[in-house]
Amino acid sequence: MFHIDKSAEFPYSPEQVFALMSDVRNEPKWMSTVKEARKLSAQPLGVGTEFEALYQGFGRMQIRMTEYAPPNVFACDVKGKPVDMRCRFEYTKTHGGTRMDAHLEIYPHGVLRLLQPFLKWMFNHEFSKRPGQILHGLETFYPR
Repeated sequence: MFHIDKSAEFPYSPEQVFALMSDVRNEPKWMSTVKEARKLSAQPLGVGTEFEALYQGFGRMQIRMTEYAPPNVFACDVKGKPVDMRCRFEYTKTHGGTRMDAHLEIYPHGVLRLLQPFLKWMFNHEFSKRPGQILHGLETFYPR
């Protein structure tokens, strides 16, 4: 298991950033590694909502919301063949918009456990692209 912590600031309100990121169905619109995403549960977004998404390089993953407090916090558990993850995102209003703090715990399966140093590097490299991708998503959803 390893951790990744990332922070970024966006010139959008916490409500806008939260709305974009907390609904997994939005991911294919702003994250190129997500090929499709769908909501499995009939309930509105909240604790217990389940999604399924197809991630390039990781295959199908099951996502379940474990914390949902708009517009400040959401967390989810992600289950997949290569890895499981626990993700938590916090949004804080700033003078210029919103600060996002992300904390991920990644649990590799099988042979990937032996490759944790490389996997950690790969996740850090991929997550270094997220602020730009999220900003692009925000600009698409909320044009100024």
